[in-house]
Amino acid sequence: MKLYEIGSEIYNAIELYNHVETDEELRAIEEKLNGLQVSFDDKCISIAKHIRNTEATEEALTAEINRLTARRQTIRGRVEWFKGYIKRSMEATNTQKIESDLFRISIRKNGGDPKVFIDDESKIPDSYKRTIPESKVVEKDRIVEAWKNGIGVDGARVERGTHLSIK
Repeated sequence: MKLYEIGSEIYNAIELYNHVETDEELRAIEEKLNGLQVSFDDKCISIAKHIRNTEATEEALTAEINRLTARRQTIRGRVEWFKGYIKRSMEATNTQKIESDLFRISIRKNGGDPKVFIDDESKIPDSYKRTIPESKVVEKDRIVEAWKNGIGVDGARVERGTHLSIK
C-alpha cells in the first residue's frame, strides 16, 4: 500500500462511518480501520484531523443557527408590529372586517374570560374583596361574575380583549 493510499483508506473509512445506520456496519468499519496496514499513531493522527474538521463544522453550524435564530426573531417582531398596526388602525376607524381575494382580516373578541382592570381600588365595595390577614384583595373573578349578570361594580371595568385574525 502506498502512502497516499493510506490517507485515502482512512478517509474512506471515516466517510463510511458518517453514513452508518446499524451496529453491524459500525463493526465492519472498525474492522476496516484495524486492518489497515498503517501504524497506530498514523491512524490516530488521521482520525484526530477528522475530529478537528468535524468540530469546526459543528462550530460553523452553531454560528449559523444563532444567526438564523436572530433573523427569525427579527422577522417575528416585524410581523407582530405589522399585525398591531393593522389592529390599531382598524380599531381607530371602527372597522371590524376587511375582505379581499387573498385575505379576510377581522377584529374578533378573544375567547375565554374577560380581564378586569382596576381603575380605583378604593371605590370597589368590600363585598368584592376578601380579607387576607390585615389586607383586602379584590376578587376579580367575582367582578367578572357580576359583569356577566349585568351588574356594574364601581371602581372597576370589565373588557374583552381583541385579536387580529388573518385567514
